[in-house]
Amino acid sequence: MATSVNNQTKIKPRKVFVISPIGAAGSPVRKHADLFLKYIVRAALPEPAYAVERADENDSPLAITAAMLSSLLEAEICVADITGRNPNVMYELAIAHAMNKHVVIMDSDPESSPFDIQDMRAVPYGLMPDEVEAAVRQLRQKAEHEPSHSTFRDMMNPVAVAFRKWTDQKRAESASSSSEQALLRIVERLEQKVERAISPRPRVSSIPAAPYVNDQQERDHLKAKANEKLKTLMSRRDLSTDGSAEFRDWVAQGTALLSGPCSNAELRAWLVDADILLGDPAGR
Repeated sequence: MATSVNNQTKIKPRKVFVISPIGAAGSPVRKHADLFLKYIVRAALPEPAYAVERADENDSPLAITAAMLSSLLEAEICVADITGRNPNVMYELAIAHAMNKHVVIMDSDPESSPFDIQDMRAVPYGLMPDEVEAAVRQLRQKAEHEPSHSTFRDMMNPVAVAFRKWTDQKRAESASSSSEQALLRIVERLEQKVERAISPRPRVSSIPAAPYVNDQQERDHLKAKANEKLKTLMSRRDLSTDGSAEFRDWVAQGTALLSGPCSNAELRAWLVDADILLGDPAGR
């Protein structure tokens, strides 16, 4: 990526994180790691196009593991030297794969690759002049030309593939479960409507027969019962969360009857429908 500063084009380097055995200062492992870093990685991926970093070069105040994870997150390319089958290298390689990074694996002993990564193509290298030259060329090619074919990319990054498949499966299961529940609720509501349509039942009032002095006394009693039914309807989560038009209509009608003028016959009819909706046609 290029940016313009004071009319001058400045190239933003591609960050490269080197995963390799490091070892103690002065040890054979450290000497090998330094030679690999200097003569192969930095020779293949030079500045200013690339910014190469190894974990021990990070002066972050963070803990070692946190600093390593931060560098992995920021890196565009990861070069992993699995020589020696170092457990820390394998751990960091797995994290790089899980992050779906562009990973180039290199190995100075390709004849004994671990079983779990045998299918991944590692760049063989050595520290003799002709071996260094070949390794530099192959590393540069792999860094500059990330595989575009999805099948090949998947073969090179099995962790990301497995995680993606698991995530897709869980999403499908969740979507299927939600859809099935929604469809089940719709079918149940339709069954109730069909049953009421093809099997007319007597409209039994939930209000027991009782002598009233006048219509107003009866209306007051009916409104009290309607108010109780409306509260019951609103408290039924299986009905209120269903969101059906039928439920909304009954609630709206009941609210209108309670808040405005109405006849006793209208109140009785609404109470019967409310009992049916609640699954208690006899008004018990």
